[in-house]
Amino acid sequence: PSSPNFSGGRGKMKQTKECKISRQEIVIISVLTLITALEPFSIDSYISSFSDISHSLGATLPQVQISLSVFLGGFAVGQLFWGVASDAYGRRLPILVSLVLFVAMSALCAVARSVEMLWIARFFQAFFGCAPVVISRAVVTDSFDSKRILFAYSILAITQGFAPMAGPAI
Repeated sequence: PSSPNFSGGRGKMKQTKECKISRQEIVIISVLTLITALEPFSIDSYISSFSDISHSLGATLPQVQISLSVFLGGFAVGQLFWGVASDAYGRRLPILVSLVLFVAMSALCAVARSVEMLWIARFFQAFFGCAPVVISRAVVTDSFDSKRILFAYSILAITQGFAPMAGPAI
């Protein structure tokens, strides 16, 4: 028995060229991977704590669950804003500003004394956390040629899949 021929019956299978990545491209992908993971991580790392949050804020469980909807709303609005901001001001400044404000909103979430304060903080946490997700795609498009762009996008997609799994474990 012969081995299957996947080239459509036209002879030998075509060999693909290796995709060599430079050191600078590895650094870019690594940084983008880390900052892109913040958004899904910030969703799934707190879901398992809903009952504890409910108890500490003196709120009902459905009120705490609203914070997830508010978060997703902030993420949606952020996508409309950060793409335009990165086109107008470049990629670096919006990412740096948004990361600082994301950390500040995360701290505000941690010290929230009411569920309403949590809602506001979660909205802005998502709004600012959205910037790395949106702008990282633009950075990939700006930094990689057509042969390497799919590789970079695939790494970012893997991150988007892995971060939600890691969130509850931490």
